[in-house]
Amino acid sequence: MKPFNLAEFKAGQPALTRDGRIATFAYDDKNSNVIAAHIDGELFGFCQNGKFLVFHRFTHDLVAMTDSTSGPATVSHIGEKAT
Repeated sequence: MKPFNLAEFKAGQPALTRDGRIATFAYDDKNSNVIAAHIDGELFGFCQNGKFLVFHRFTHDLVAMTDSTSGPATVSHIGEKAT
């Protein structure tokens, strides 16, 4: 998997969780270096390196999307479920 790229994510490029769910950028907290992402209609917090605010590999960690990625084809927005 390609590593998570914060600049691309903040510019609108979706990312994936390690378990294959699509994540879209919501906002960043410049005071705490935490970013927020929408995943399956919920809001989650991440470190700026894409780690799911835990100190080991986790299925919510973000990775870059590629054209060869299989999984949901639609991006969910808060309050909506991916189809």
